[in-house]
Amino acid sequence: MIDIKLKKNINKQLIVSKAIFIVAVLSSFFALFTGLFGERVDLIQRGVHLGFALTLVFLITGLNKIGFKWLIDFVASIAGAFSAIYLVSQYNQIMLREGLMTQFEILLGAIVIFILLEATRRMVGWALPLIGLCCVAYAYFGPYLPFGLNHRGYSFERIAGHLYLSTDGIYGIPLGVSATFVFMFILLGSFMKMSGAGEFFNDLALGLTGRTRGGPAKVAVVSSAFFGTISGSAIANASATGTFTIPLMRRVGYKPEVAAAFESLASLGGQLMPPIMGSAAFVMIEFTQIPYLEIAASALIPGLLFFFTVFVIVDLEAVKHGLKGLPKEQLPRLGATLWDGWTLFVPLIVLFVLLFLGFSTFKAAFWTVPTTLMVTLLRKSTRISFHEVLVALNNGGIGILGIALACACAGIVVGVATMTGLAVQISSLLISLSGGSLFILLLLTMLVSLLLGMGLPTVACYILLAVLLGPALESFGIPLLAAHLFIFYFGIVSGITPPVALVSYAAAGVAKSDVVSTAWVACRMGIVVYILPFIFVYNTSLLGFGPWWAVVFSCLKAVIGCALLAAVILGYLIGPLGIIFRVLFAVVASSLLFPSTIVSASGLMGFILLIIVYWQKMQHFIPRAGAVKDVKF
Repeated sequence: MIDIKLKKNINKQLIVSKAIFIVAVLSSFFALFTGLFGERVDLIQRGVHLGFALTLVFLITGLNKIGFKWLIDFVASIAGAFSAIYLVSQYNQIMLREGLMTQFEILLGAIVIFILLEATRRMVGWALPLIGLCCVAYAYFGPYLPFGLNHRGYSFERIAGHLYLSTDGIYGIPLGVSATFVFMFILLGSFMKMSGAGEFFNDLALGLTGRTRGGPAKVAVVSSAFFGTISGSAIANASATGTFTIPLMRRVGYKPEVAAAFESLASLGGQLMPPIMGSAAFVMIEFTQIPYLEIAASALIPGLLFFFTVFVIVDLEAVKHGLKGLPKEQLPRLGATLWDGWTLFVPLIVLFVLLFLGFSTFKAAFWTVPTTLMVTLLRKSTRISFHEVLVALNNGGIGILGIALACACAGIVVGVATMTGLAVQISSLLISLSGGSLFILLLLTMLVSLLLGMGLPTVACYILLAVLLGPALESFGIPLLAAHLFIFYFGIVSGITPPVALVSYAAAGVAKSDVVSTAWVACRMGIVVYILPFIFVYNTSLLGFGPWWAVVFSCLKAVIGCALLAAVILGYLIGPLGIIFRVLFAVVASSLLFPSTIVSASGLMGFILLIIVYWQKMQHFIPRAGAVKDVKF
């Protein structure tokens, strides 16, 4: 009897697994079809995208369940699919009624909202569904709320209609972004991984930096920057590249928590660095209506400064502890590596050429996918079979789930905010709390961003912040792009910020180090990523705004300032720094990062004088591996 039940369960799992594969491939085909032949109308495009996502989530999470629990998940999966079928088949009738809903549609809307919240909980945790529920409650109980947050309130029918059968709620801009160019970049990453791009980028990083002092940590920085281009996820980056770089770092002498911290910092930077900056950057296009090339160009200097600072910290840590690089015989040959994999850069080149020629982001992203397929055929080392193509499509269809559900659930928040005026009320509250001070407003925005980012994916965090806090920042006269990049940065940096530092936790899991210690080390060594957003808000030259000479001068003093910050963090430059020199260097670094030209010029003069004095004091110091001790000045 037991054997019969076991066989039935195994057969059920095989059937469901095949169904998951087919649905995921079809989901990717639908995205590619609309990329080639043009987007469907918004409600249909986004409805079908969400229908695929809901169907897949409940099939996947119900795979190993039996009995009544499996039946519930199966019914929820069918309901998700039906929601898409209904929108497609009844679209004309829905439009003719001009917002009037039937009783069936009100019921269906309630079901979709419920299963969306549950699916999101399963994929990304409790935080976002709870926020969504609170927003629905806020819309319904509006007349009874205190603290100036009250409004006239809305019936459940009105709430369901606004969130379900309009493009201002669940099927709003965030889900539209997920259904179009975010999906394309997920597919691009899936095909590039299948072609061996991860191994190529690791070998390239090894060839470039492996022999230098502390080489494996520099490999982590370079390979994570490359891998971030194809993954768009800091956690995936830390888990994937960390399995390779963290053991290498430990082999040459880095402590486990330091190795994990460096990997988490480098992985975090993958989302900050163009050309592909993660899903939230593409949502920014829709919220700001700023072309992607302009966003990427403005994010380039801050991204480079971040990686430069991490690179300096890595180098100083290696010198401080006498850590060497890897032997030449253990490293891949750089020339041979480039010859075997240079074609993998072609899709990114095609992307930027098409964007430069005026193609939409969706169309440009779409053409990178067939381009990737074609270039993989040019070399045996990168060639993928038809089965691997299907696997890549399956991985893409599953890889988009977390983003699609987070965007749809964030649509509930956006819909309620626009319907009730919540965004205006929160902006007014923040402005009132700031007392008219831009710095205090930025500080409040940072704290809210870090708080929300603890339990939310980056894309969902950015959407909520852009809707709720963006207007407050813009009201202070901050340029639109600077305001949204500020929010974008702090939505990402929560990944290394205790107590919930998911990127650091992922790296710590690979390094088998203490998760809390790893998060605090990453937070300390990545202090520049907390400072950079304040700097470019006050000094927009770092975003490329203004005359070229101002941009060059700002970059020069920022490079020196960030390098000095790295030295202050580690307490080491060409030798140990005593407390006095650490304080003096910190003051000089702060003045160099200050937007005032007079203060920065004074900082440059102070830097020159301080370096001369420090150099003279350090003439007697000869660094010895493993024998570093503080020098008191």
